[in-house]
Amino acid sequence: MAATESGLTESSAMWFDYKLRQCSNLETEIQACIDHMLRQGFPFSKVIWEVDKNQVRFDACHPLHIIVPPWTQDLQDATRLVQLFP
Repeated sequence: MAATESGLTESSAMWFDYKLRQCSNLETEIQACIDHMLRQGFPFSKVIWEVDKNQVRFDACHPLHIIVPPWTQDLQDATRLVQLFP
């Protein structure tokens, strides 16, 4: 039974990898995130479910278009985060 579960786990991992790499825009958006990180220091990536296409979509957000409350010390502890659309 352990061999069957191992094969199922590996098959699921391969399917998930295929869906993210081939059926979404993850690779192109991760390049934009890396660029934002190298230029501004902290990247933001937004994950969206596209209902009409029935798939996940990733959006790299420019760090200068993100607003947090003034009392925020660490982004992980932010009570809210707002994205501006120029």
